[in-house]
Amino acid sequence: MIFIFGVDHYMQNYDLTSTVKEWEDVERLIKERFYNEIQKMIREKQIGLIAEECKEGTLAAEEDCKYLEIDMPMKLRRAVGIADDYEKRDEERLHGYQLREKHMYQKLAEAITLNDRVLVICGREHLTKLRDLLIQTNYPVCTRDMTSEDWFDPPWEKAKRGELFY
Repeated sequence: MIFIFGVDHYMQNYDLTSTVKEWEDVERLIKERFYNEIQKMIREKQIGLIAEECKEGTLAAEEDCKYLEIDMPMKLRRAVGIADDYEKRDEERLHGYQLREKHMYQKLAEAITLNDRVLVICGREHLTKLRDLLIQTNYPVCTRDMTSEDWFDPPWEKAKRGELFY
């Protein structure tokens, strides 16, 4: 079974990244909750492999899991024609995502069997496409959009509502 967590990449870096002192407590709570959810999934579902986009697997080592980086390296992105600033233009962003998602799928397919228990952590924007690629090749998949959880209320959203200040 493959469990896919779609995330805001902000969640993946456990270290505090905020440059605004007032945001640190909110950031800490979000990241603690996210890591608690990952630990719970690993333990309850007996995850043997964590496959991740955009992060190195420190939690995998802590939980005695194998780790696989599934993101497409920058050198390969450039080689297949993905510009460094591809996310600024819709058409290029969609094409770049398609190539990167295919790469993520291929990395997974090379590393796992249908019986493996895998947790994939990827950007929310890749969740559906990656799920569809896996399902098309008969992998059992369960998805969860971590940005839809009631505890995910990032500081910049609170600031927009006037609940936190810059």
